[in-house]
Amino acid sequence: YCDVLYFNDCSDIVIENITFGHTIEQGNCQGAVLAFDYCRKISLDSLDLYGCGTYGVVADHTVGITLKDCIIRECSYGIVDLLCSDTVFEGCTFRDNGGFDMLSLSGSFAHFEGCSFTGNKGDSFLPTYYHSDSESGARFERCTFGRWESQRLNEELKDTGNFVIGDDCQFEAEITENPDYSEESQEDNEFVALDMARLKVASFDAQVLTAKEFFIL
Repeated sequence: YCDVLYFNDCSDIVIENITFGHTIEQGNCQGAVLAFDYCRKISLDSLDLYGCGTYGVVADHTVGITLKDCIIRECSYGIVDLLCSDTVFEGCTFRDNGGFDMLSLSGSFAHFEGCSFTGNKGDSFLPTYYHSDSESGARFERCTFGRWESQRLNEELKDTGNFVIGDDCQFEAEITENPDYSEESQEDNEFVALDMARLKVASFDAQVLTAKEFFIL
């Protein structure tokens, strides 16, 4: 099964108020829901993108993607796979995706604002092959993260300076000196704001995402 909808060398793409997905069992797809190669200026608004597609959105050598009020759910490899620049996610919901890297970013910077990440589970949340000198990164503002996502960020942010968490994000985890992520400790599903004394502190530049100073959660 290939991509549900594929664009090559296109520009000024606008897609609104549509549901896309593969209607076969999980794990049987080799294509994404939406895929873009060498495209420019893409606006995706109020879409419901569902698996078992590999990723909700795959973009290669593409510039200027905006997803607003979209849902990406139940994909079998992860949420997005991007090799592109100028990517913005506003008010999106990412839930129940599984597989490998939830955010597969290669040479890409993404901005997530007011997004929700819940029920996802895979090998990692951030890119597995991230290196400190990599030209990839992401900024999260006013986002909420479920328990698995919170746990993975707590582990993965230690060596990933280009991934910046704003102090207005919320994590579904109890704030303790030594967080306990066992099932017995997960009875309370309230979202809580992380203590700023233990929150990653970073700076954001319009051209390059960098973390000048941070504390490990």
